[in-house]
Amino acid sequence: MASVADLKWRVNEITTCPICLQDFKNPRMLPCIHSFCLRCLEGHFKDNYTAAACPVCRSEFQIPQTSGLEGIPRNVFVENQIDVGRTTNDQAGGEVLQCEVCAVENEVSQTAVPPATQYCVDCNQKLCKSCSQPHKFMRGGPHQVTELGAGELCAELVRRRGSYCEQHRNEWIKLYCFDCAVNVCLMCFAVEHAGHCCDEVGKVAENFVSALDNTVQSISTRVDALQASVLQVETETAKFLNDVDRVDAAMLARGEAVKQVVDSQVRRLREDFETVKTSTSKEAARRTESLKLALTSLESLKLYCQELKFKGSLCDITRSAKTLQTRAKELLRTCTLPGDYSAPDVSFAQMNVEELMSEEQNFVGQVRVLKERGKIQSHDMYCCCNHHISFLSRRN
Repeated sequence: MASVADLKWRVNEITTCPICLQDFKNPRMLPCIHSFCLRCLEGHFKDNYTAAACPVCRSEFQIPQTSGLEGIPRNVFVENQIDVGRTTNDQAGGEVLQCEVCAVENEVSQTAVPPATQYCVDCNQKLCKSCSQPHKFMRGGPHQVTELGAGELCAELVRRRGSYCEQHRNEWIKLYCFDCAVNVCLMCFAVEHAGHCCDEVGKVAENFVSALDNTVQSISTRVDALQASVLQVETETAKFLNDVDRVDAAMLARGEAVKQVVDSQVRRLREDFETVKTSTSKEAARRTESLKLALTSLESLKLYCQELKFKGSLCDITRSAKTLQTRAKELLRTCTLPGDYSAPDVSFAQMNVEELMSEEQNFVGQVRVLKERGKIQSHDMYCCCNHHISFLSRRN
């Protein structure tokens, strides 16, 4: 599993799968809001058919029993962003887009393929002027055909794609059902949602946008606090390691002064002290990793909310709003602020020369563990991490 540092930059690219690092292909969104290619999920969970954990934030979720990973909801919003980006990049690069219908016919007739000047939102096809005409007179209602301009196309795709009912392909989504938490067309409302509490998608989306603003603000506040906690842990750890270096130098200096007598004890004392250093560093690293993991989850959710707010259609917003709010509450509940981290303090005190020949005393010094400031416990061979530590050496 990738580390927090590896994963953090991946979730900042909303159209890139964190597993394959390519543009999403058939993106599926987990309950924690992170999305992955369906094929990547199938490869990642090939030996797991029930409960699983998100590859990014490790949040557990249930794989649908009847449909498996294919039952995980599609992320229509991300699909739209990818299609918009690809078309915009093609035009920005100066590439002449060809009519997709004429290109197929060209394989048989070997005639020249005219450039595409129109785009059918319903069919997701780039068309020449001639081929676009039938789309305007389709049985069941005209298709949405627009000029193939980068700016216009981007706005049109984000606004319209995904705004059709998945059950009734020719029907626009008009309502949001609060009872079922889904977008519905008028046909769905008449057949399956009659008597349910529904309202216009536009009005509901406005309320959800306001809720998204509050969610982003709450997450931003928690992110700032967690970043401060990470900085505090790192500062304390750096101080601890500086003290370790200082104490280590003091131990070496004192050991050299009595080297002929105390070589074995110096070696033993340093090994014990290194154990303290290692255990404390590991604890600090564990705390930092936990805090950064929380930051990654919160920042990725914040980014997704912002992208959805500014780039998503009204249907994108209503489709994801309830899941986003649920995930935000879960993260704000679990990603709590820990208490201030305090790394152990270390110091060095010399032992008395008169006691050097005593068999009962370590004539180099003692490692002292201060569990709470002002309460000292002495140990010759044992030190516990997360404690205040000092090294005592008997003086002359």
